[in-house]
Amino acid sequence: MDSRTAVPVVRGEINITPLVDVCLVLLVIFMIVGPILAQTRSIDLPATARPLALPVANEIAISLEADGTIFVGQDWVPLEKLESYLAAVRDASPHRPIVLRADRNLPFREIKEVLALAHLAEFKTAGLITEGMPATAR
Repeated sequence: MDSRTAVPVVRGEINITPLVDVCLVLLVIFMIVGPILAQTRSIDLPATARPLALPVANEIAISLEADGTIFVGQDWVPLEKLESYLAAVRDASPHRPIVLRADRNLPFREIKEVLALAHLAEFKTAGLITEGMPATAR
């Protein structure tokens, strides 16, 4: 064997360009998706002169939009499946109260129907979420 043969030299460098590319793509994805996930449903709540702030923790939020669409938390639930859905939620955590966010333009019969289904699902506590009326409108 000849002593003049070249021995390959191993370089210990790390190429961070692909890592930076992946991190930037993830950053852009989270910047776009984050605000979309944080949006809540826009419901025109009824106003009351003296809304009560009740100390309720870990409640189940039901949202009724102006077009009659029902959401339990972030899940869309059709009216005909609402009782069974609420019963399953109650079975999972039986002592959680229900709070209803209903649009002020809905007929009361639709609100009453949702509250009746919650009662049939054996929820004992329910409340309506309202917003405070401005002092000039009282």
